[in-house]
Amino acid sequence: MALISVIVKALNEEAHIRRCIESILPLRASHDVQIILADSLSTDGTIAFAADYPIDIVQLRDPAERSCGIGAQLGFQHSIGDYLYIIDGDMELFAGFINEALAQFALDPKLAGIGGLVEEHGAGNYEFERRAAMNDGLVPGMVEALDMGGLYRRTALVEVGYFTNRNLHSYEEKELGFRLGAAGYTLRRLPVWAVRHHGKTSATGALLASRWTSRHFQGSGELLRSAIGTPYLGRVARLFWRLLLIAASYGLALAGLILLSPLLLLPALGFHLLVAAYLLVRERDGKRAAIGYINLNILTLAMLGGLLTRPRDPAAPIEDITVKTYGHDPRS
Repeated sequence: MALISVIVKALNEEAHIRRCIESILPLRASHDVQIILADSLSTDGTIAFAADYPIDIVQLRDPAERSCGIGAQLGFQHSIGDYLYIIDGDMELFAGFINEALAQFALDPKLAGIGGLVEEHGAGNYEFERRAAMNDGLVPGMVEALDMGGLYRRTALVEVGYFTNRNLHSYEEKELGFRLGAAGYTLRRLPVWAVRHHGKTSATGALLASRWTSRHFQGSGELLRSAIGTPYLGRVARLFWRLLLIAASYGLALAGLILLSPLLLLPALGFHLLVAAYLLVRERDGKRAAIGYINLNILTLAMLGGLLTRPRDPAAPIEDITVKTYGHDPRS
């Protein structure tokens, strides 16, 4: 029987962590399952609630290291499963998905990861409304990355060096998908429900502020920097072509100001007017178009900040604290 390690990554998820863990525990009726809560030093009741369950709990030692990419890698350090499932603390696992995924792995040795459909429950802000409208790449079939979690083959993760990049404040699953693809592996999203996601319900302004202060928006620049010198740099750049164009307009405007040249300033201004007009047509609402324009510029500034951030070795051990050990732990 294959051992499955389920890594729950969390930061202040007291509202959801019980549902998340309780959705995973039934797997133990049919599989050998190690459940690891990889916590980024929650300051609410997440740990106290999770401690009631038969799971392993590990935490970061340094709060300055918090990032989206560090959680799965922290759990990976303590995992021993042949397959690893990554799930956020605000998600619930649907029964049946793991069995479907394991059956697919048996058919294809080059299949490194499998995801499923995501039932979104986030609402009330621009970010999640746009994600729902775009379906955000959660279409069944062969995919380049498993956003929103997936089940991975351990041998493939070991071959590409590490699970998720600790330096990334977002896009960590994209980066993993690109690395696996460069190594000759494939990823697939099945047409079956995998998780229910209780997304952020904060107002748009509050969510933007939170994403900025947590450095979540810097993930685009951090991913671009990590891709320099790799065969997938072009694919990463295509992900952020809008932000790169806006960044180029900033450079053009700055050069125009320094040189006092209208020939440089006017094209930059014209570009931004075109962006604003496009958003107005797309959104059919002045307020939403303004929010979209502000959002794009905030994302661009954050991308530039991420590009300038010096990364650490993504494969280096993460300093952590073992809060609770239950059953499987390779270092116990």
